[in-house]
Amino acid sequence: MINSLTSCADSLADYDRSLEKEADMKSVDYIINAKINPIPFADFLSKIDQRKKSNKFEGWFSIHPDSKERSEYIKTYSKKKGGTYKPVLSTESWEYLTQ
Repeated sequence: MINSLTSCADSLADYDRSLEKEADMKSVDYIINAKINPIPFADFLSKIDQRKKSNKFEGWFSIHPDSKERSEYIKTYSKKKGGTYKPVLSTESWEYLTQ
């Protein structure tokens, strides 16, 4: 019985992860269509991966695809799509936010 429950949980996790990848790709499409560079999104996921081992929310990460893997497939997908991007913030806005 325990083996059946474990197997079922593993199957659900794989299913949820495939949906998460689909959601990632859809979000990248929206980002690209808005003429925003999606690479910073991928870089953010890389940073999550570097910090997740010491994070108290580690359980949340277990139901999501690996952040490093997500970062890599987003970068690959983004490069294939190509595009011309505009800055999200002006130089003045960025300077104000980083003070």
